[in-house]
Amino acid sequence: MKESIRKILKETLIESYYDRDKLYSKSYIDSVMKRAPKNLKMYFKNLEEFDCIDKNNQPHTCVKIPEVIHTFIIGKY
Repeated sequence: MKESIRKILKETLIESYYDRDKLYSKSYIDSVMKRAPKNLKMYFKNLEEFDCIDKNNQPHTCVKIPEVIHTFIIGKY
């Protein structure tokens, strides 16, 4: 049981860690932001886009997100 608790805590800490240099799929962020409050959507509209490659080596569009959007995604907004 202790091992299960440690695993959950570790996953929670990793998930809640914000890395400002991490690239996120623009399509994923777009789908998440559809249910976001209007004041957060203005942040999404101004994100800089980067060309990147997904895990299947396909061209993809990525974005770096601000901490406020990351907070919304992990459910702590």
